[in-house]
Amino acid sequence: SGQYIGEKALDVLVCIGKLGQKYKEGAMEKNANSAIHYFATVEEAMEGLSGILQEKDAILIKASHGMHFEKIVDKLKQM
Repeated sequence: SGQYIGEKALDVLVCIGKLGQKYKEGAMEKNANSAIHYFATVEEAMEGLSGILQEKDAILIKASHGMHFEKIVDKLKQM
């Protein structure tokens, strides 16, 4: 859940989609120190990621195939 994630030492959390909104809300309850970003769609996230991520960031992507997160992985490879 977002609260579990919020308890971890993360620098940045990016949440996408309807369920992502819930993760964002839960994470914000537990951790106001991390940068937490929300995008409604994968397309919005692909546009916004370049302004968030920095070179040599470690990234964990957890998603369903239905969200087509392979598009985000491909975009990250190009950055």
